Amino acid sequence: MKVDPRHLAAVLAVVRHGTFSRAAEALGIGQPALSKSIALLERRLGTQLFDRTPRGSTLTAAGQIVALQAENLDFLLQRLPEQIAALREQLHGPLRIGATPSLMLGLVPQALVRMLHVYPGFTANIKEDLESVLEPALHRGEIDLLIAPLGVLAPPAADLVDLWIADEPIFVALPPGHRLARAAEVHLAELKDEAWVLPTEGGSFYDMVASLFVASGMPWPVNAIGTNRLHIHERLVAVNGRVAILSAAQLLGGVTTVRAVPLAGAPRRALGARRRAGIGLHPAAAQFIGHLKEVAAGLETANAVQWPDG
Repeated sequence: MKVDPRHLAAVLAVVRHGTFSRAAEALGIGQPALSKSIALLERRLGTQLFDRTPRGSTLTAAGQIVALQAENLDFLLQRLPEQIAALREQLHGPLRIGATPSLMLGLVPQALVRMLHVYPGFTANIKEDLESVLEPALHRGEIDLLIAPLGVLAPPAADLVDLWIADEPIFVALPPGHRLARAAEVHLAELKDEAWVLPTEGGSFYDMVASLFVASGMPWPVNAIGTNRLHIHERLVAVNGRVAILSAAQLLGGVTTVRAVPLAGAPRRALGARRRAGIGLHPAAAQFIGHLKEVAAGLETANAVQWPDG
């Protein structure tokens, strides 16, 4: 069932301007023509898209779905000139990337370095935030890819699809002189009396850490500093003698100031890229995902870095 893009533009105009009359004026057409366009779309879809009231028009549940797709189409059309200009100048991009904090410490930056080595003219805009902020931005078409842990995210909505990149092991971060710093692995129960640095609610890293404590039967530590700025975790472990949970992706940067010891019994965390379904993958996005997978090959040996003495 094909949909006329002009009908989607009419829906988007009503959403943006609030009433049929103001939308028709913005499009430079008469209100009867606008109403007819939306009526044809409603007939084609077999559902009502707007509830009309004296104060304006509001979207029905079906209308919200149509409006989202209309926004996506409008966004793609707006980007078309800049993409053609980039092609003319033999550039690749611009690619809009959203990434969660733990993946911005090593995985994403190293993939960008590889991308720029192959394509020096590659351009990208990168937004670092929690999944609760980035996933709505993906729905709205503000980013092309969401690079995030997939294992603890809710299954993707119907308009999104996941691309697997790698499974990463989980570690405990210990100060160099810690009694367990040379252990082959560490159980959470062995750290019940330690001072911790932990993530705060709102992101998948917190959800993962919380599930580890629940699975081990150990209560959430009371003596803990909470922050989602993960580079602070390593700093407080190294300088303040605290302990923390560490993902392999955080260690991909190379030299670290803490000891990373495998966490006994911790399941691997799936990493991936979430994108919008039904829209062709940007060539630069496909190449970037390839570089992410190349970098992720180092996750298995991520804790074999240059440790400090102690």
